[in-house]
Order: sequence, then structure tokens, then C-alpha cells
Amino acid sequence: DRREGPARGPPAAGPPPALEALARELIEAEGVLRAPLDTDAQVAAAEEACARVSAFFAWLDASAADQRVLMGAVFQALLKSGAAEAGGLMQRSQDDMEAQLLVARVCGDGSEPQDRVDDAAAVRALVRIKVEDDNDIRLARAAVTGCADALARARSLGARISAGPADVLEHVRAERWGALEGAAGEDRDEPSARDVAEEAAGDTT
Repeated sequence: DRREGPARGPPAAGPPPALEALARELIEAEGVLRAPLDTDAQVAAAEEACARVSAFFAWLDASAADQRVLMGAVFQALLKSGAAEAGGLMQRSQDDMEAQLLVARVCGDGSEPQDRVDDAAAVRALVRIKVEDDNDIRLARAAVTGCADALARARSLGARISAGPADVLEHVRAERWGALEGAAGEDRDEPSARDVAEEAAGDTT
């Protein structure tokens, strides 16, 4: 006779559709960002860092195009320039000097070179993505945009249940959907920052 196995209960309920995409994006954001996201203050700091890095990527794109050089070349020059400054005059190589000349060129728009050096370092400090060439930069830029969007939506969702964004993240980690379900339904039709950006890009083609 065939033995019956132990009775199985109903499958564990996953997130409702309105939350599924946001939950996935928040989990991805935790994987991408080096910054901790355990408190509201940490989430706010991560949002500020994402905004800074996004602005830097926009500047990098425009400046590289203006100087007809690769974004990756400018990014590497900024990193080398920062390392050379830290090493002092006696340790600078020919590559370091060439990097500083390129930095001076791209900062001819009035940007403060040290600010841009610090911005490049901020990229490395923010994301767990190898950033070297143009493809890496495009990937990192898209990832930071996605992270910023997910954190902003978590903040908006939390506000509807009188909670902070860190509380929303904790609910997602623990797969406690009940407290979030009703509030998430309120913004399911709102476009994300990524949707708006893609729509704007399509209007220019």
C-alpha cells in the first residue's frame, strides 16, 4: 500500500501584488548599497548619498561628452587624482599627472576638482558594484536610481501607516505583509521615478 506522507498545510502566503515589486526592489537595494538601512536616520543618509551620487553621474556624463572622452577615463582620473593628493608630491607618477590634467579639463565648467574627487570616492563607498569603465558606470547609475526610488516609496508607504521607512524594510525582511497591504494599494497606480525617467527619455526620441 502507498503510504501517505505527512499532511501539508496551505502554502505560505507571499506578498500581495501591490507589494511584490516594492519588496523585491528593497531587497535588491540592500544588496546594492553598502550603507546600513536599519534605522530611519540610516535610510535618510542612504537617500542623501544616492542623490549626491546621481548628481555626480549626471555631471560625469555631461562633462565627458563635452570633452569627448570616456566617462570611465574621467572616473579613473578622479580616483587617481585623489590617491595622488593623499600620497603627496614626491609619490606622483606620470599617470597621476596625466590624471590631474584630465580632471582640470573636465572641471573647466567651474566645478571644484576636490569636490569631484570626493564624489568619485563616494560612488565606491556607496555601491557594491565594480565601477571602472563606461558600462560599469551606466550599471551603477541605474542601480542607484532604482535604490533611491525604492527607498522613497518605502518612506511614502510608511507615512501611510504612521511608520518610518526602516519599519517598512523590517516588515519586508520578516515577510509581514498585513500592516503594509492596505497602504500599498493606495499607490499601486502611481508612476515610479524610473517610469517617469523612461517616459521622459522616450519623449526626446
